[in-house]
Amino acid sequence: MVTRAEGQAGAFEDALRAVGLDVVTVALTRVEAVAGALPERRPGDVIALTSANAARALGDRAALGWLSGAEVVAVGPATAAALRDLGVEPTMIPATATGAGLAEALGPGRRVLHPRAVEALDSLREGVEAQGGVYVPAPVYRVVANPEAAAAVAAALPVDVIPLLSPSAARALVALGLDLGAARVVVIGPTTAAACAALGLTV
Repeated sequence: MVTRAEGQAGAFEDALRAVGLDVVTVALTRVEAVAGALPERRPGDVIALTSANAARALGDRAALGWLSGAEVVAVGPATAAALRDLGVEPTMIPATATGAGLAEALGPGRRVLHPRAVEALDSLREGVEAQGGVYVPAPVYRVVANPEAAAAVAAALPVDVIPLLSPSAARALVALGLDLGAARVVVIGPTTAAACAALGLTV
């Protein structure tokens, strides 16, 4: 059972089907735009994106001028692909696809503008500030529960494996309070694994 935000089925499900797996897709969450001015860019600033949703949110609000000519970095390949869909080529993708890994790759003393979810984790901020940099948050979207998720998950069970691709998916799954039976939970990386651990969800 693949969990995702509403309207975002895609390459991951296709890859699972390509190796012969039976895939059920459930939209646990939905993404909502957040209004508000983007922070002013200064010479030497870097714009850091830690999710594909942030890139799509910037595209939806026609913020390509804000990105134009800037040093724009992406946390991983999915975020980089979302930027390329907007015609923006990221200048860097860190070897470790986490906020902390991105902060380390940027190096000390940077002013980092972070288009992000309202509820995003603080790992990028912590990493930037630990290196003497300045972190400027720019909330551009929020992730909210899909009210139809509980019925959809209950209908899909039992399943063998539940991949979780983000901390928001982990939070949404646990919030349903459903018995997942013998399903194994697997995660995309350490950030989502840490979120599962904090929620008491065994990976």
